[in-house]
Amino acid sequence: MKRQIIRVHFENLRNEAHVELNEKVITTIDRYNPPQFGFGVVYAGYRQLVATEVSLLDMMHKSEYTVKIHEQDRVRDGIFRGLSDAVKSGLNHFDAAKSEAAGKLSVIFDRYGSISSRTLDQETVSLDAFLQELSSDTAAAFVRTLGLTDWTEQLALENGKFKDLIEACYSEIAQRPSLLRIYAIRLDVDRALRTILNFLDVVSAVHALAAYELLVNELNTVFERYRDMLVQQACARKQDASNEALKAADGK
Repeated sequence: MKRQIIRVHFENLRNEAHVELNEKVITTIDRYNPPQFGFGVVYAGYRQLVATEVSLLDMMHKSEYTVKIHEQDRVRDGIFRGLSDAVKSGLNHFDAAKSEAAGKLSVIFDRYGSISSRTLDQETVSLDAFLQELSSDTAAAFVRTLGLTDWTEQLALENGKFKDLIEACYSEIAQRPSLLRIYAIRLDVDRALRTILNFLDVVSAVHALAAYELLVNELNTVFERYRDMLVQQACARKQDASNEALKAADGK
């Protein structure tokens, strides 16, 4: 039985991730001699739409907020590295309780890996999840044992500032009609991509091309990554909503 192409809610991706995904799709398909699949005209149009989206996104990046966003990203990266170094140092602490706490926290750090090496959107989602995990009763106790509560609070603060800058940037862009085209282009890109994916499904069923299985496996590897990103974003939003509800209830 042939393997189906994974479907992703492309419309829910942030602009940078949306462009990144489509560029990876193009790179992947190009390696498999696209004409053999018979969607030449559609594929050419899809490539042109992605090129237009890339151009518009580049205009967005030239916003006055761009420098501020990247500077704030460096700030939160520095806090994260400092926190990570402090935990690593704690592994060698002479106090058994502190070294044990550092060991427990190291497991969490290892699970998230090199957060700062990810795209800005991915880093934000990862940091939100990371901070949420550190705020759990068990992890928070280990953080207090090592005396690192101020580090985690500062990281949360700097990550919040970063998200505020992103929102301000999008707000500014919304006031610039020429850049609003990116949203329309994104819809066209999504439609073109879905047409190609549907066509590939038909080709595989009718012609059983061996290249299809190889291509779909690679595309699914790409799509799985972005599907997981969307799941993380949804969980983060749900947790934020839950936290806000708890705060509202406490304030009554």
